[in-house]
Amino acid sequence: MQSVSGPDHDKIFIVEVFSSRTPLARAKGASRKAAEQKAAEMALKSFMGKKIKSFTAETFIVEK
Repeated sequence: MQSVSGPDHDKIFIVEVFSSRTPLARAKGASRKAAEQKAAEMALKSFMGKKIKSFTAETFIVEK
């Protein structure tokens, strides 16, 4: 996790995904889990490009 800001009742979590020392994605969310999932999705999409057809927290579908 990179940072947390905001009052206790309305926090904003910001996380980054790295490969080695290269940043791949940065996302924010209302919870640490939400921010991590958004950042992971963004990183996967940057690797896979437009091949990802559908994405959920449990699975993603790749076009052939």
